[in-house]
Amino acid sequence: MGKYSDQKKIAAAADYCGGHLGLRATARRHGVNVASLRLWAAAYRVLDLEELQAALRRYIHYYNHDRIKLKLGGLSPVEYRTQCEAA
Repeated sequence: MGKYSDQKKIAAAADYCGGHLGLRATARRHGVNVASLRLWAAAYRVLDLEELQAALRRYIHYYNHDRIKLKLGGLSPVEYRTQCEAA
């Protein structure tokens, strides 16, 4: 599970796209990162709810399993955790 639940992401994106508050104010209100909210709002505008949830799941999988991080020795976060647990 990621840092934020899918419901929290969708609620924050919907609130921002509703136009009542600015990006930073909405991010503070929901306790989320401004850059993340910007991405969620862009996806929310383009996709319907089911597509948005599927896109979030794909991104979370990529972020945890496929993305390499130089600070982790060129491993993905999951590979790094698995390596640490095996030691």
